[in-house]
Amino acid sequence: MIAKPYNGMKGWPYIFGEGKAKDMIVFDSVGAESNLGSVLDFSDAALFVISVVNAIGLHQCCRS
Repeated sequence: MIAKPYNGMKGWPYIFGEGKAKDMIVFDSVGAESNLGSVLDFSDAALFVISVVNAIGLHQCCRS
C-alpha cells in the first residue's frame, strides 16, 4: 500500500521536473473526489493506450 504513492512521488518530479510536484497533489485530489466509475474508465483507457504503444514498439523491434 505504501509503494504506489512513494513511487508516484519519486517518479513525478523525475518525469515532469521538481517544480511540478504540487500538480500531482491536485491530480490526486481530483481523482479522490471523482466518481469511482470515471476513475476506473480512465485507468482502463490509459492502460489500453499504453498496450497499443507497446504492441507497436514490439512490432518495430521484432521486424526482420
